[in-house]
Amino acid sequence: MIKIVSIEIQDDGDDNSPEDRSDKPVCPFCRSERVTVKRRGFDWGCAAFTSAMFGPQRGGSAGILDEDRLCLYCDYCNRAFDDVL
Repeated sequence: MIKIVSIEIQDDGDDNSPEDRSDKPVCPFCRSERVTVKRRGFDWGCAAFTSAMFGPQRGGSAGILDEDRLCLYCDYCNRAFDDVL
């Protein structure tokens, strides 16, 4: 014998519905969606610290280690943050 069960699904305004979700990156500081992807560039702070500790040659090398890494920049609050890219 087969029993047929009827189930009613109610939408309670859940924010996780596929229509409402967007895959756009959002700034974690100001929640703005105006985000630009740029390269990180030379890290002067890392270079200065490493130069003071180990000498100028190693300092310059340490400054360019993450130079090609991509980073997200918020166009609204001008802060940089990393996201999984």
